[in-house]
Parts: sequence; structure tokens; C-alpha cells
Amino acid sequence: MIGITGTFPGTPKAAQFSAKTFALPGKGPISALDPALVANVAVFCGTGGYMTGRVADGSFSVAVDRKQPAALLFIGLGGNNLGYLSLGNGMESIPLNMADTGLTSIDLQTLTSSGNIIEPGHNPVGAEIPMTASEVMSYVFSNGALGSILKAPDVDGDGVVDVAAGQFYRYTVRYDTRAGNFGSNLTPTLANPITVNSYVFEAKLSDTDLDFPSEVSFNGPPGSGIESATSWLKQSFGSDGCSYCAPAISNPSIPPAGTYVVGYKTKTLTFHLPSQAEVTKYLAIPVPTVHLNDDGTVNKITLEYRLSDGSMTVDPKALILNLNLQIDVDVGNGGPSVQRYSSPNVPPDTTEFVITEPPIQWSSVTSMRSGYQDVFGNQIGVIWNKP
Repeated sequence: MIGITGTFPGTPKAAQFSAKTFALPGKGPISALDPALVANVAVFCGTGGYMTGRVADGSFSVAVDRKQPAALLFIGLGGNNLGYLSLGNGMESIPLNMADTGLTSIDLQTLTSSGNIIEPGHNPVGAEIPMTASEVMSYVFSNGALGSILKAPDVDGDGVVDVAAGQFYRYTVRYDTRAGNFGSNLTPTLANPITVNSYVFEAKLSDTDLDFPSEVSFNGPPGSGIESATSWLKQSFGSDGCSYCAPAISNPSIPPAGTYVVGYKTKTLTFHLPSQAEVTKYLAIPVPTVHLNDDGTVNKITLEYRLSDGSMTVDPKALILNLNLQIDVDVGNGGPSVQRYSSPNVPPDTTEFVITEPPIQWSSVTSMRSGYQDVFGNQIGVIWNKP
């Protein structure tokens, strides 16, 4: 766990005042939330859970799982939205998954606000949390879905922040991609750009009322391919959550930005998806290299992680929560390929898969697939073809 602390400046005053203004030497006025108005901080974890903590006398302290990003939302006395923490340049969560191993606490120091954007006096990225430029770019892109919930946390439109009423509604996206081809090489050539075959819009709903319906309805913006659709997959997660998937869409294969509406029980849940146009640039792609035994069987697979345009390598823990690897082979009967190897889910620091059983002749391999869940709960399938 990593402890996160912060303080809103000023002396608490009457609750009817929503903000005050103060000036620093040599700077213009800065808005600061009145400490008397900030009642709670909600921490959204990357893959879907959340926790809440009290804000007392303008200060808060929460302990958060270091394996996932942490997005902070500040809530008023009546359950109203006061704003969300932003680290700047679109980074709207704290990448705790990239924190130094020995880090046990982060002090955000004095928090100031502009509209609903709350900025820390101390930004831990680059200090306690080292990240390269490529890792920041890819992280910020993948952070988009969670960031959109921070900006509009009353998804059911009842005037109260959802988590203040014991609900949490969010969405993720599943992508199926073809990353490139092996050709005659043991390391495949990464396509630039990679091809996105299809997407699935997934609603993840946490509710104190555990009577989840068998299905929900979906409606996307014009051109999304989702019009009056019904969920085809329902899955439970955690102790109070259920996810629903809209049908897979291949035309378009990348969802357009806009409003996606989910009909859930008697509620209308409204989600805002930011532009996904650069998904083929900023996904993390596990690029395999095959190592053979003397008899031509596969000895092991090693992985290097690159941005999906092939330009830069990235630390997998910046984006990937867990992944697996599958290998398909031609069994020689004229039928479709069959799966010969499938690994369990492994952590992102896994860079080597040793293949012992069953033995796999490299000449019979037709494709290799990596599937991973990113640190924000999105699921990415990456396929490499081998002629």
C-alpha cells in the first residue's frame, strides 16, 4: 500500500461559501476549495474498484493499492462533485504501478483548483514515480476512459455523485488487433499502423443492490455500430460488481468519440468516450522473439514491449496488469488451426515463456496471440500471423 495525503489551504468557514481566492507573490489569484465544503475523497482504482475516505479540517490521508493507478475525486457535504485531481497534460490518475519499490507515501501537499480541476502542490511523476516520455504518452491515452468518469461522476444523472450513493458505474473497451507477421523471421515485423479488427464496449457496474438483470441495453453515437443493442455477455466481478458487453463491432473497428448510453434497471447511464483515433499509436504491444531447439521445436518465447507504432519501447508495468500467451498450429488435416499452448495469466514483468510440454514444431505454427488486461481494465488481444 502507498499512503496518499493532501491539504486544502485556508481556514474552514461557513459552508455556504464554495471557494475563496488568494494570491501568491508574483502570481495571479488561485482558486482554492473551502476546506469546510470538502467532505470526502473517493479513490478509483484502475481496474474498477473504489474506496472513500474522510476529509477532516481540509486534510485527507488514504492508503491505496500500489499495483494500480489511483484517480481522486473530491465530494461535497451533499454528495456533490467538487472536482478531480489532475497531474497535468491529461494525466488524471496517479500511476502508483510505476512507483519506486521503496515508496510508502506520497504527499500531494497544498491542493489548488480551477473549475473542477484540482492540482497538487507536489506532482509525484518524475520524482517518486519515474516514467519515460513514451510511457507517459501511452498511459495518458489509456487513462482516457477513467478520466471521463472523473469529469462526469454522476453517471445515472440523479444529481449525486454515484459513489456517494454506493454505486460506481464505468466503462472499458476491448480491442482485437493484428500486430504484424513473422514471415521467415523469428521476430515478427510490427505493422505500422497495426490493424484493429473490432472493438467491444463494456459497462462495469458496482451497486449495493446486487439484483443485477440478465441483460442491459446499449446505444452509441451515430456511426458507432451500436444502435438499440442488447448485451451478449454478463460477468460478475468482485463482491458487488457485474459487467455487460455490447456486441463486437468491426465496422467501425475503432469506436467514435461521443455519448454511449446504457439502460440498466430503471436507470439511464450516460458515458462519454474520448477520441480513440490514436489507439494504433499508443497501445503497448508485446513483441515476441522465438528461440528454437536444435530439432526445430520451440524452446522459449521472449517479449519486448513497444508502442504500437513501433517507435519506442515501454516498461510493461506502466500499462499492463496481466497477460497470457497462446500458440496455434496446423495439425495437417486441412482443417482450421488448433491451440497447442496457452499460458496462465502472468504479471507484466514476465518477459520469457519456456515451452516444454507439449513440444511444438516451429514449422507447424500458424499464429501467436497475446491477450492482456491493462491497468485501467481495458482488454487487448494482439495476434501475430505466421504464413
